[in-house]
Amino acid sequence: MRYLFLAVFFSWTTVLLFSQSTKERAKELMANTKYSDALSLLSRNNQWEAQDEDILLLKAVCQYQLNQLDEAERILNRLVEAEESPYPECWLYLGRIFHHRNQFAEAAAFYKNFLRSISQSNPQRGVVVNAIKRCANGLAIQYQKGLAFVENLGREVNTEQEEFNPILSPNSPDRLYFSSIRTGNMGGPRDRYGRPDEQLGQYRSDMYSCSNQGGIWGSTKSMHFLLNSPQREVLLGFNRDGSVLYYFKGPTAQEGRILMDTFQRVEERTLRSDPFPGPFQVRSGDQAAFIFNDTLLLFASSRPGGYGGLDLYESRYANGSWSKPKNLGPTINSPFDETAPFLSRNGKTIYFSSNHPERSIGGLDVFKNSFVASKQRWTKPYNVGIPINSAGDDVDFRLAKDGFTAYFTSTRKDGFGGRDIYAAYFEDFLPEQEVPISYTPAPVVPVDDYPALPPPIAKPPATSFTPPPVVASSMTNISYTSANSLDEERLQSIKRQLIDYPESQLIISAYAKNEAIPDRLFEGITSAEKVADWFTQNGISPDRLFLRAPWQLPEGIKGIGAEVELSFYTSTEEPDLPHLGVEQSLFAPKATLNAGLCYKVQFVSVKKKYTHPAITMANEPMVELSPKVGYYRYTLGAFEDYASAKQFQQQVRRMGFKSAFVVPYTYGMRADNKMARAATTQFPDLANYLNRK
Repeated sequence: MRYLFLAVFFSWTTVLLFSQSTKERAKELMANTKYSDALSLLSRNNQWEAQDEDILLLKAVCQYQLNQLDEAERILNRLVEAEESPYPECWLYLGRIFHHRNQFAEAAAFYKNFLRSISQSNPQRGVVVNAIKRCANGLAIQYQKGLAFVENLGREVNTEQEEFNPILSPNSPDRLYFSSIRTGNMGGPRDRYGRPDEQLGQYRSDMYSCSNQGGIWGSTKSMHFLLNSPQREVLLGFNRDGSVLYYFKGPTAQEGRILMDTFQRVEERTLRSDPFPGPFQVRSGDQAAFIFNDTLLLFASSRPGGYGGLDLYESRYANGSWSKPKNLGPTINSPFDETAPFLSRNGKTIYFSSNHPERSIGGLDVFKNSFVASKQRWTKPYNVGIPINSAGDDVDFRLAKDGFTAYFTSTRKDGFGGRDIYAAYFEDFLPEQEVPISYTPAPVVPVDDYPALPPPIAKPPATSFTPPPVVASSMTNISYTSANSLDEERLQSIKRQLIDYPESQLIISAYAKNEAIPDRLFEGITSAEKVADWFTQNGISPDRLFLRAPWQLPEGIKGIGAEVELSFYTSTEEPDLPHLGVEQSLFAPKATLNAGLCYKVQFVSVKKKYTHPAITMANEPMVELSPKVGYYRYTLGAFEDYASAKQFQQQVRRMGFKSAFVVPYTYGMRADNKMARAATTQFPDLANYLNRK
């Protein structure tokens, strides 16, 4: 019996020692973010270890970090139910799990249980108090209408490791660049001193590219070895014409500098890129640089003199040099972190991320501010809300040129692990992505010059507003085969009438005779541009011109070249608006496209000719252009009610165009939200569009 006891004793002692060794090794792996390795070590089938509460808690933490929330929740609930006084960390991680599910009230309750379980001096207390504040913000924000549809770019781009800083190619909307810390990066895993370490070392970030084919992101590949190296490389952006790539290179995030690559051929490259001459110094705490139009540098920094944490700064290039960095002021910056700035194309709307607990719902949230030129100040930060923001860190937000798409980085727990890259598809065009004919970026006003906020202007009650009727005139047409054959006399007459009726706008419709529909549309829109150029060169604002090229040719068009049809449009009563010589449009009288109300679905916005098969596979393709926007907008379908258009929109999205959206037209003119609201009395169905029912 004594021998049996000794055998059991030594066996139990061996298990305890082995279990302790397992825990210590797992903790070491977890400290180096090797959660998959730690979980594998902790999950071995050992009946003694399976009952060890320390090991169970460590497994739950690993599962949480690996986005296995359901599995982690089961273990944590088991520990809570089995113990009268469970580990306080059980409440903390249950709070985080529910926080990531946007169950803010439940998360706050778990966080409060954690606070009750720890001492007043526990360093985690302040962090969790702020998490409770963020849950309160989430409760207030979660029922607001989302601005966009958000999706993960998928496993072909994202991994269980780190992907961040997504940047669209300046010349191709179907190519995306990003940075990643993943297995296989140059130099292999290294310790914090840069020495190779296969067991606990971390890979450093390299730069990658991927492409979109049929609505799916993939074809991911590493950038050239003369750009990537065993050091840390982070892509920052491109210059204005896309001929220069800016990127950060250094052994760590605290050592290095911004470099510039000019896309030379491999045989012409040197082993070093040119340094960026701006005042960006990582040793001063500078990070997250964004270069706008080659003349404005925005970045985050913890340099002395700020408001606390990371602040946003700006530096401007003029007269051959960069100015001394200036803080963007207390309207944007706070005692917490503000980082990852992005300036919209109009130079007046800034996006950035902040973890201020009075503003965010998670860690870092995406915010936007607009510069009000008349007040010479920035508006207060606006949280862009769910689903762009989450309980994780949402950063690196950048809008695409099309004004409907954005890309950003998030640590939300529905991804593949670590940081993932996401796309946001907006239903409405973001006007800050329109570039005026001439503009300068919004100046940064010194802190002491910020005027007091004016009192808010009360909105008039709904009953006090009567929408004006929409009126469309008859049309005329001219024919030409080149820019030199425009009917100067007739165009001068139309110009005079545009001047006499300043509320009117001009719809320029063009029809080319090419048999191939993509060619027909593009030849048509370029023909309309020739007419539009004449008007803008002769003093007519591009804001008053709307160009379109439908695919369907009107009856009677023969020969070569293009027919151009001109029509007035006005949103106010103009009973004397003149006829232009032809009593009926070249369109069929009952064409849906020219009806009082019509809906179409925009599926792409590009800078050049578009030849996707969708143009020939769907009904009523059309390309249109507003000169002030500068992009060719391709639309499909023609519907009399919003419900039918919305149903068709889903079909178009299933074809791979995830950002497709419905657009209303009144009497052939594309209607923005203001125009649509004004026309709801005449066309009640527009209320469904405005409410997105």
